[in-house]
Amino acid sequence: MNISARPFSGQHDARSCVHCRIGHLCLGASCTRSQLLHVDQRIKHQLVASRNATIVAQNSLFTDCYVVKAGAVKTVFLNKRGDEKIMGFHLPGEAFGFEGILEGRNTCSVITLERSTLCKINYRNFHELARESPSLQEWLLRRVLQELHGAEVHNRWLSYTSAEERVVSFLMDLSERQRLQSWHSDELRLPMSRRDIANYLGLALETVSRVLHRLHRIGELSVRNRHIRLLQCDSLKERVVSVETTRVPNTKFPAHTLSGHSRLGGHESPASSLPFFRTFLKDGAPFQGNSDNLTKDL
Repeated sequence: MNISARPFSGQHDARSCVHCRIGHLCLGASCTRSQLLHVDQRIKHQLVASRNATIVAQNSLFTDCYVVKAGAVKTVFLNKRGDEKIMGFHLPGEAFGFEGILEGRNTCSVITLERSTLCKINYRNFHELARESPSLQEWLLRRVLQELHGAEVHNRWLSYTSAEERVVSFLMDLSERQRLQSWHSDELRLPMSRRDIANYLGLALETVSRVLHRLHRIGELSVRNRHIRLLQCDSLKERVVSVETTRVPNTKFPAHTLSGHSRLGGHESPASSLPFFRTFLKDGAPFQGNSDNLTKDL
Protein backbone atom coordinates (compact mmCIF):
# COMPACT_ATOMS: atom_id res chain seq x y z
CA MET A 1 0.00 0.00 0.00
CA ASN A 2 1.19 3.49 -0.82
CA ILE A 3 0.30 5.53 2.15
CA SER A 4 -0.41 5.23 5.78
CA ALA A 5 -1.53 8.85 5.72
CA ARG A 6 -5.15 9.96 5.92
CA PRO A 7 -6.67 11.88 2.96
CA PHE A 8 -9.10 14.74 3.44
CA SER A 9 -11.04 17.14 1.22
CA GLY A 10 -9.35 20.35 0.10
CA GLN A 11 -12.56 22.39 -0.16
CA HIS A 12 -12.15 24.34 3.07
CA ASP A 13 -10.54 27.74 2.47
CA ALA A 14 -7.74 27.11 4.95
CA ARG A 15 -6.74 24.01 3.02
CA SER A 16 -6.94 25.45 -0.49
CA CYS A 17 -4.08 26.69 -2.65
CA VAL A 18 -5.78 30.10 -2.87
CA HIS A 19 -5.53 30.70 0.88
CA CYS A 20 -2.43 28.64 1.69
CA ARG A 21 -0.13 30.42 4.15
CA ILE A 22 2.97 29.19 2.29
CA GLY A 23 1.55 29.73 -1.18
CA HIS A 24 4.33 32.22 -1.96
CA LEU A 25 6.78 29.32 -1.74
CA CYS A 26 4.71 27.06 -3.97
CA LEU A 27 2.17 27.39 -6.79
CA GLY A 28 0.77 30.65 -5.44
CA ALA A 29 3.76 32.52 -6.87
CA SER A 30 3.20 31.14 -10.39
CA CYS A 31 -0.57 30.67 -10.82
CA THR A 32 -3.59 32.84 -11.34
CA ARG A 33 -6.51 32.46 -8.95
CA SER A 34 -8.49 30.46 -11.51
CA GLN A 35 -5.55 28.09 -12.01
CA LEU A 36 -5.22 27.59 -8.26
CA LEU A 37 -8.91 26.75 -8.02
CA HIS A 38 -8.48 24.26 -10.86
CA VAL A 39 -5.54 22.67 -9.05
CA ASP A 40 -7.66 22.39 -5.89
CA GLN A 41 -10.58 20.78 -7.70
CA ARG A 42 -8.93 18.39 -10.13
CA ILE A 43 -5.23 17.95 -9.45
CA LYS A 44 -4.39 18.25 -5.77
CA HIS A 45 -5.27 15.96 -2.90
CA GLN A 46 -4.11 16.70 0.64
CA LEU A 47 -2.86 14.15 3.13
CA VAL A 48 -2.30 14.24 6.87
CA ALA A 49 0.32 11.75 8.01
CA SER A 50 1.53 10.75 11.43
CA ARG A 51 5.23 10.42 12.26
CA ASN A 52 7.07 7.56 10.48
CA ALA A 53 4.31 7.14 7.90
CA THR A 54 5.39 5.83 4.49
CA ILE A 55 4.07 8.27 1.90
CA VAL A 56 5.79 6.69 -1.11
CA ALA A 57 7.26 3.19 -1.35
CA GLN A 58 10.50 2.61 -3.26
CA ASN A 59 9.93 1.04 -6.71
CA SER A 60 6.21 1.86 -6.63
CA LEU A 61 4.58 3.21 -9.80
CA PHE A 62 5.13 6.93 -10.26
CA THR A 63 1.87 8.89 -10.49
CA ASP A 64 2.24 11.88 -8.18
CA CYS A 65 4.53 14.62 -6.96
CA TYR A 66 4.26 16.17 -3.50
CA VAL A 67 4.67 19.46 -1.68
CA VAL A 68 5.20 19.65 2.08
CA LYS A 69 2.64 22.02 3.62
CA ALA A 70 3.54 21.36 7.27
CA GLY A 71 5.99 19.04 8.98
CA ALA A 72 8.93 17.36 7.25
CA VAL A 73 9.84 14.18 5.34
CA LYS A 74 12.96 12.26 4.38
CA THR A 75 13.69 10.34 1.19
CA VAL A 76 15.36 6.96 1.74
CA PHE A 77 17.04 4.58 -0.71
CA LEU A 78 17.35 0.89 0.17
CA ASN A 79 20.06 -1.03 -1.69
CA LYS A 80 20.15 -4.75 -2.45
CA ARG A 81 22.06 -5.48 0.76
CA GLY A 82 19.31 -3.87 2.80
CA ASP A 83 21.37 -0.79 3.70
CA GLU A 84 19.36 2.42 4.02
CA LYS A 85 20.76 5.72 2.74
CA ILE A 86 18.97 9.00 3.38
CA MET A 87 19.01 11.04 0.18
CA GLY A 88 17.35 14.23 1.39
CA PHE A 89 15.06 16.10 3.76
CA HIS A 90 12.10 18.25 2.68
CA LEU A 91 10.57 21.10 4.67
CA PRO A 92 7.37 23.19 4.26
CA GLY A 93 7.06 24.73 0.81
CA GLU A 94 9.44 22.22 -0.77
CA ALA A 95 8.41 19.77 -3.50
CA PHE A 96 9.71 16.25 -4.08
CA GLY A 97 9.07 13.07 -6.04
CA PHE A 98 10.10 14.21 -9.52
CA GLU A 99 12.84 11.61 -9.97
CA GLY A 100 10.10 9.09 -10.80
CA ILE A 101 9.35 10.93 -14.04
CA LEU A 102 12.35 9.44 -15.81
CA GLU A 103 11.73 5.72 -15.26
CA GLY A 104 8.07 5.70 -14.29
CA ARG A 105 8.82 4.36 -10.80
CA ASN A 106 9.69 6.01 -7.52
CA THR A 107 13.38 5.47 -6.84
CA CYS A 108 13.16 6.18 -3.09
CA SER A 109 10.77 5.75 -0.21
CA VAL A 110 9.41 8.88 1.45
CA ILE A 111 8.84 8.78 5.22
CA THR A 112 7.50 11.50 7.51
CA LEU A 113 9.80 12.78 10.25
CA GLU A 114 6.88 14.18 12.26
CA ARG A 115 3.15 14.69 11.86
CA SER A 116 2.92 16.30 8.42
CA THR A 117 0.46 17.74 5.92
CA LEU A 118 1.28 17.08 2.27
CA CYS A 119 -0.21 18.22 -1.01
CA LYS A 120 -0.34 15.32 -3.46
CA ILE A 121 -0.25 16.54 -7.07
CA ASN A 122 -1.30 14.16 -9.84
CA TYR A 123 1.45 14.48 -12.43
CA ARG A 124 -0.62 13.66 -15.53
CA ASN A 125 -3.40 16.10 -14.66
CA PHE A 126 -0.92 18.79 -13.69
CA HIS A 127 0.86 18.31 -16.99
CA GLU A 128 -2.36 18.92 -18.90
CA LEU A 129 -2.82 22.25 -17.14
CA ALA A 130 0.86 23.17 -17.49
CA ARG A 131 0.77 22.71 -21.27
CA GLU A 132 -1.43 25.83 -21.42
CA SER A 133 0.58 27.85 -18.88
CA PRO A 134 4.22 28.86 -19.28
CA SER A 135 4.30 29.92 -15.62
CA LEU A 136 3.33 26.40 -14.49
CA GLN A 137 5.91 24.89 -16.83
CA GLU A 138 8.52 27.11 -15.23
CA TRP A 139 7.35 26.11 -11.73
CA LEU A 140 7.67 22.44 -12.62
CA LEU A 141 11.07 22.92 -14.24
CA ARG A 142 12.32 24.84 -11.21
CA ARG A 143 11.29 22.03 -8.87
CA VAL A 144 13.00 19.41 -11.05
CA LEU A 145 16.16 21.52 -11.18
CA GLN A 146 15.98 22.00 -7.43
CA GLU A 147 16.07 18.23 -6.88
CA LEU A 148 18.98 17.86 -9.30
CA HIS A 149 20.88 20.72 -7.69
CA GLY A 150 20.21 19.35 -4.21
CA ALA A 151 21.64 15.97 -5.20
CA GLU A 152 24.71 17.66 -6.68
CA VAL A 153 25.33 19.71 -3.54
CA HIS A 154 24.85 16.61 -1.37
CA ASN A 155 27.52 14.80 -3.37
CA ARG A 156 29.87 17.75 -2.87
CA TRP A 157 29.27 17.64 0.87
CA LEU A 158 30.20 13.95 0.89
CA SER A 159 33.46 14.78 -0.87
CA TYR A 160 34.59 17.06 1.96
CA THR A 161 37.37 15.47 3.99
CA SER A 162 36.31 17.27 7.16
CA ALA A 163 33.32 16.06 9.17
CA GLU A 164 33.03 19.59 10.54
CA GLU A 165 32.58 21.01 7.03
CA ARG A 166 29.74 18.61 6.30
CA VAL A 167 27.92 19.35 9.54
CA VAL A 168 28.34 23.13 9.27
CA SER A 169 27.29 23.12 5.60
CA PHE A 170 24.17 21.14 6.53
CA LEU A 171 23.26 23.61 9.29
CA MET A 172 23.82 26.64 7.07
CA ASP A 173 21.65 25.06 4.39
CA LEU A 174 18.82 24.56 6.90
CA SER A 175 19.27 28.16 7.98
CA GLU A 176 18.85 29.40 4.42
CA ARG A 177 15.78 27.23 3.87
CA GLN A 178 14.18 28.62 7.03
CA ARG A 179 14.98 32.15 5.88
CA LEU A 180 13.10 31.54 2.65
CA GLN A 181 10.10 30.52 4.74
CA SER A 182 10.33 33.79 6.71
CA TRP A 183 11.39 31.91 9.82
CA HIS A 184 14.28 32.92 12.08
CA SER A 185 17.32 31.72 10.17
CA ASP A 186 19.51 31.53 13.28
CA GLU A 187 17.07 29.42 15.32
CA LEU A 188 16.95 25.88 13.95
CA ARG A 189 14.51 23.20 15.05
CA LEU A 190 15.67 19.91 13.62
CA PRO A 191 12.81 17.58 12.65
CA MET A 192 15.33 14.82 11.95
CA SER A 193 17.37 12.88 14.50
CA ARG A 194 21.14 13.08 14.75
CA ARG A 195 21.26 9.52 13.50
CA ASP A 196 19.43 10.63 10.35
CA ILE A 197 21.81 13.58 9.95
CA ALA A 198 24.79 11.26 10.29
CA ASN A 199 23.37 8.88 7.68
CA TYR A 200 22.70 11.75 5.26
CA LEU A 201 26.19 13.20 5.68
CA GLY A 202 27.98 9.84 5.54
CA LEU A 203 29.29 10.16 9.10
CA ALA A 204 29.11 8.17 12.31
CA LEU A 205 26.52 9.28 14.86
CA GLU A 206 29.29 9.89 17.40
CA THR A 207 31.13 12.13 14.94
CA VAL A 208 28.10 14.39 14.40
CA SER A 209 27.56 14.67 18.16
CA ARG A 210 31.25 15.43 18.71
CA VAL A 211 31.28 18.23 16.10
CA LEU A 212 28.13 19.82 17.55
CA HIS A 213 29.55 19.59 21.07
CA ARG A 214 32.83 21.24 20.01
CA LEU A 215 31.08 24.12 18.23
CA HIS A 216 28.82 24.53 21.26
CA ARG A 217 31.80 24.60 23.61
CA ILE A 218 33.62 27.35 21.67
CA GLY A 219 30.46 29.46 21.47
CA GLU A 220 29.71 29.38 17.74
CA LEU A 221 26.35 27.70 18.26
CA SER A 222 24.09 26.62 21.09
CA VAL A 223 22.73 23.08 21.16
CA ARG A 224 19.70 21.98 23.19
CA ASN A 225 18.34 18.63 22.07
CA ARG A 226 16.96 19.26 18.55
CA HIS A 227 17.10 23.04 18.89
CA ILE A 228 20.22 24.74 17.58
CA ARG A 229 20.95 28.45 17.69
CA LEU A 230 23.59 29.81 15.34
CA LEU A 231 25.54 32.34 17.40
CA GLN A 232 28.42 33.17 15.06
CA CYS A 233 27.19 32.72 11.47
CA ASP A 234 30.16 34.46 9.84
CA SER A 235 32.62 32.31 11.76
CA LEU A 236 30.67 29.16 10.87
CA LYS A 237 30.73 30.06 7.16
CA GLU A 238 34.48 30.41 7.30
CA ARG A 239 34.75 26.80 8.44
CA VAL A 240 33.69 25.46 5.05
CA VAL A 241 35.41 25.83 1.69
CA SER A 242 32.20 26.91 -0.01
CA VAL A 243 28.81 27.16 1.65
CA GLU A 244 26.26 26.03 -0.91
CA THR A 245 22.57 25.49 -0.32
CA THR A 246 20.30 22.96 -1.96
CA ARG A 247 17.85 25.67 -3.00
CA VAL A 248 17.49 26.99 -6.54
CA PRO A 249 17.13 30.81 -6.42
CA ASN A 250 13.52 31.92 -6.85
CA THR A 251 14.08 34.07 -9.91
CA LYS A 252 12.75 34.06 -13.44
CA PHE A 253 14.77 32.26 -16.09
CA PRO A 254 16.59 34.92 -18.16
CA ALA A 255 15.57 34.77 -21.80
CA HIS A 256 19.17 34.99 -23.01
CA THR A 257 20.18 31.80 -21.13
CA LEU A 258 17.81 29.54 -23.05
CA SER A 259 17.39 29.05 -26.77
CA GLY A 260 14.62 27.79 -29.01
CA HIS A 261 11.71 29.22 -27.01
CA SER A 262 8.31 27.84 -27.93
CA ARG A 263 5.18 29.91 -27.64
CA LEU A 264 2.08 28.87 -25.72
CA GLY A 265 -0.93 31.16 -25.64
CA GLY A 266 1.14 34.04 -26.98
CA HIS A 267 3.81 33.74 -24.28
CA GLU A 268 7.34 32.40 -24.47
CA SER A 269 7.98 29.21 -22.53
CA PRO A 270 11.68 28.89 -21.59
CA ALA A 271 11.01 25.57 -19.88
CA SER A 272 9.77 23.86 -23.02
CA SER A 273 12.99 24.72 -24.89
CA LEU A 274 14.98 22.22 -22.82
CA PRO A 275 15.11 18.73 -24.37
CA PHE A 276 14.65 16.92 -21.05
CA PHE A 277 11.73 19.12 -20.02
CA ARG A 278 10.08 18.74 -23.43
CA THR A 279 10.33 14.98 -23.00
CA PHE A 280 8.21 14.73 -19.89
CA LEU A 281 5.82 17.52 -20.95
CA LYS A 282 5.18 15.86 -24.29
CA ASP A 283 2.27 13.64 -23.32
CA GLY A 284 2.05 13.72 -19.53
CA ALA A 285 3.51 10.25 -19.11
CA PRO A 286 6.80 9.37 -17.45
CA PHE A 287 9.72 9.10 -19.85
CA GLN A 288 10.21 5.67 -21.37
CA GLY A 289 13.52 5.19 -23.12
CA ASN A 290 17.26 5.51 -22.87
CA SER A 291 18.25 8.22 -20.41
CA ASP A 292 21.69 8.45 -22.05
CA ASN A 293 20.07 10.10 -25.03
CA LEU A 294 18.67 12.82 -22.80
CA THR A 295 22.09 13.54 -21.34
CA LYS A 296 23.56 14.01 -24.79
CA ASP A 297 20.97 16.66 -25.60
CA LEU A 298 21.67 18.79 -22.52
